[in-house]
Amino acid sequence: MQGATLSPLLYNLYTSEILKFVNVPDVKILQFADDLLLYSIHQNIEIATVKINTALNQLYYYYHNKLKLEISPGKSSVLIVSKNRNTNFNVKILYNNVEIPIVKQHKFLGIIIDDQLKFDDHIKHICSKALNGINILRYLAGSFWGSDPKVMSMLYKSIVRSHFDYSSLAYMNASTTLLRKLDVIQNMGLRLICGAMRSTPINSLEVETCIPPLMLRRLMLAERFFLKIISSNSHLHKKLVVDHRVSQSISCNISASSLVGGSLPGITTIFYYVNKNSKDIAVNDIWPMYKIPFPSLINNFTVHLDVVHNKFDFLVFIDNKPDNYIIYTDGSKTDHNVRAAFYDPQLDFTKCIKLNAACSVFTAESYAIYCALQHAISVNNVHTILIVSDSKSVLSALNNVNMSFKLNYILYEIRVKTKQLLDKFIKVEFVWVPSHSGIPGNEIADAATHWEHYDDQTELVKVPFSDYHSHIKEINRKLWNDYWKLTLENKGKWYADIQKELRIKPWFHNCEYINRRFITTITRMRLGHCLTPAHLNRINVYNDSRCKYCDAEVADLDHIVLKCANFNFQRLILVSEICECEGNVNDEFESEEIQQSVPRHIQELLANKKFYKTLYKYICNTVEKI
Repeated sequence: MQGATLSPLLYNLYTSEILKFVNVPDVKILQFADDLLLYSIHQNIEIATVKINTALNQLYYYYHNKLKLEISPGKSSVLIVSKNRNTNFNVKILYNNVEIPIVKQHKFLGIIIDDQLKFDDHIKHICSKALNGINILRYLAGSFWGSDPKVMSMLYKSIVRSHFDYSSLAYMNASTTLLRKLDVIQNMGLRLICGAMRSTPINSLEVETCIPPLMLRRLMLAERFFLKIISSNSHLHKKLVVDHRVSQSISCNISASSLVGGSLPGITTIFYYVNKNSKDIAVNDIWPMYKIPFPSLINNFTVHLDVVHNKFDFLVFIDNKPDNYIIYTDGSKTDHNVRAAFYDPQLDFTKCIKLNAACSVFTAESYAIYCALQHAISVNNVHTILIVSDSKSVLSALNNVNMSFKLNYILYEIRVKTKQLLDKFIKVEFVWVPSHSGIPGNEIADAATHWEHYDDQTELVKVPFSDYHSHIKEINRKLWNDYWKLTLENKGKWYADIQKELRIKPWFHNCEYINRRFITTITRMRLGHCLTPAHLNRINVYNDSRCKYCDAEVADLDHIVLKCANFNFQRLILVSEICECEGNVNDEFESEEIQQSVPRHIQELLANKKFYKTLYKYICNTVEKI
């Protein structure tokens, strides 16, 4: 069974009674397949030793006599974690009367744990693996040749940053000196992605590639982890929830100013921060998919996703289904309200439901469908229910329901309702219609989501885990934006004048790909660090900053693009093409208008994506490389 998919599960089942046989007080067990760890926490090393030895005797009896399995003491190790610098403890840990060697560090599930919990060796190990990924990126692209930055970004996240993500919860509070080693490797990756120069400010590079600082990445991963254990009501959640007075004494605020120094708040602070901001989360002891009956989980129903494209298509569609009982649903989300509504044209009945403000529009649309099905159960003499929704994402999720803890629990409740209707010999079908396409029933349901009279179910309907997941992402994005603005006091001001706010995707994500040289050229110009004499003089590569074409004193980017006398002809072409991009007509009566519409500063040009091809063409026809 070595390497088989079921091997870890079968092994866990085989050893599932371990806690019945190994039950020494204050001795805990961590197990993942055949990796087994016993630990005890005590201020007295001698008491902890006795407890561990007792537990190992019980473990030997269980493994040797019950399971017929053998544990090799020589391949096992003992690690004593203590604040005491004198780690020469007189400790003997025995398994089957064979002493287990004491070590200074031990690797468990890929994490190197040392006796001081400094994680210096683990971070060195991470750096070594991440640098292997960096070397692969170096083979794939140089500054002006190689792979598309979109591909490079994807590869960086998968073969470099993934090493930083794994076990980040363990080492996130290590010393800033150690963590800075990881930052250096990320900086290498960012420069390889977009072809930036080594002198480029890191805060600008992070925003340009839409890859956040590792510190904020570790914070987000920690928040996601705590959100998961809060929603699952796990034993770890119960341990972290301490006395109310203690929790009140812990600061639950995480601000950009507190992160500027490079260190994150402690684990407890992050937990209470997440707990404070997710009080209305839906808590499930087990995954929602395991709570519903299996027939409901596998129940099939028809979802029409690409049949209706306009009002006429819909009229034709329902004309072919004259016996269907139609119910329209809709959901909406504003800054302060989340509403779900459905409209039954047969009974001329409309209902609006108010949900928790933390719910997403996906949840609102899903809950509207759930309420419509709940309403349909009470309707008599019906054979087919047709639910009309303008949310393609919800209907697609219903059509392809998978088994994941991240899936919105309301989707499973919808499946339960469809099965209840099927048991009453009522078939359920769903159809997607485009929003605001003039379909009367859909417009009525949409208008109902803005009613002032509603059924308030903010306390009844708990917020799905996935909605808080998105909420945390938004909070961290705002935190990154604030952090970036604070760092602009020292560096990156040129770039900030071009890129005012954080982007969701890099500028080159949806850009027509010409070649890597095009993207590198524009990126360097946006970042303000390129091969101009002025910049090369500033970083001590050139002795002076004079222009080699016209002998001007300062040959910066603004001079080369807008002022250099040697490129007047190319600049006329540049201005003409910019005017074409602006949609101006080359008419003698509009020459003054054209002159006024042409940007007067290089940063104005670089702030507008539609000028990039023209700028690139100008650079290629003048200095060739920048």
